[in-house]
Amino acid sequence: MNTAPKENESIDRKPFPFQAAVYGPIIPVFAAILSIALRQVIDDLSILFIAIVAVCSIGLLLSLLATQAVVRFGTEELLVKGAIGVVLNSVVLWVLISNYQIQLQKIERARAQEKMAETTGRVVGQHLSGSNVTSSLTNLSSELARKSKQLTGTEKQFTQASAGFARRLHAATVSYEEAAHEFQPAKLLDFSGIDDTNDLVFRIAIIKPFAEANDELKQIYQRIPEIYREELQKAGMEQGMIQDFVLQIRSRGRTANQIQTRVRENDAILARSSLTILNLMEKRWGHWKFDPVLRQVQWESPADRERFEAALAQIAEATEATDQLNRRLLESRQAEVKRLSATAEKKQ
Repeated sequence: MNTAPKENESIDRKPFPFQAAVYGPIIPVFAAILSIALRQVIDDLSILFIAIVAVCSIGLLLSLLATQAVVRFGTEELLVKGAIGVVLNSVVLWVLISNYQIQLQKIERARAQEKMAETTGRVVGQHLSGSNVTSSLTNLSSELARKSKQLTGTEKQFTQASAGFARRLHAATVSYEEAAHEFQPAKLLDFSGIDDTNDLVFRIAIIKPFAEANDELKQIYQRIPEIYREELQKAGMEQGMIQDFVLQIRSRGRTANQIQTRVRENDAILARSSLTILNLMEKRWGHWKFDPVLRQVQWESPADRERFEAALAQIAEATEATDQLNRRLLESRQAEVKRLSATAEKKQ
């Protein structure tokens, strides 16, 4: 006996499977409209996701119920409408879940990149801390390593990478400061205490370690994005996110890194010019003398005097340029500290 309802019966009077077949395909359309409307008033993506998934799940269940009722009622209407409802609800659910995952990844990346900018600024900015640069970097690398153990996911990976970068910068800084302690142009080029060529040889030997340490530190600043890439890979971060981080590092730290690189280039000029002077004095031993009254080196050869004075002029220019760059770097760092402080206050 055929129990299918008559055509002129209203939807409310039909058995529930027929009502389900009608409302099943309508629900995903309603869900899509609801999603657009709620996005304007709900900031929490998770709440929106749960609400729409719940609505579409109801639509999917209704459509499945309609298709299952075909066996009982034996009508093509249930099969067609139920199948359409199953497809529509399934498609909307699939699109919703996929989009939700993408949005979550974007949010996670944005948060991690903000954290990255703050951490990178702290690490690079330690060179402006005066005489406590080394201890500041030591404390920072230890703090980052400790903090990474309390974190998970992307934040943990980036914090581990920042700790690795801080360790590299610390090692290069220690080498530089040790060499710079010995390399002091004011003392190296104090010619009043030169009694024989051994004094010159001793001073020349001091320059090479300084030049090498300075070059190593310069390479650190020039390769900050590449070093972070290496450290992020060690931490196991996904390649796409690594690329995003590297782009952020390149854009945010460009000015400070360029200034640091130019400071290192000026130090290289100091080393080369000092070496030129001391080599010239050793090679031309006996053809110059130091006047203690005028406190000047007197040269027999005008050509030697020109080379000597040209090297001294380069040292003076490099020293002045470094002073100006350090002032710019300090101003840049102070501005960055204010920006980070303002951001932190807004979050609170």
